[in-house]
Amino acid sequence: MKQLLRQGADRTALKQLIVDTWNKRTDRYSDERTEQTAKMRKKIEMSYIGG
Repeated sequence: MKQLLRQGADRTALKQLIVDTWNKRTDRYSDERTEQTAKMRKKIEMSYIGG
C-alpha cells in the first residue's frame, strides 16, 4: 500500500488492493462460521417470543 500511495495512486487502485488482499486471506473463520450458523438457525416466530 505504501508503494501505491507514494506513486500517487487514486482511490480506485487503493480500494482494489484492499479488496484483493481481503479476498486472498486464509483466515476466514468468521465468514465460515456465519455461513454455517445461518443454515442451522431456525426462524423463531414473533408470537413465540412475545411479539
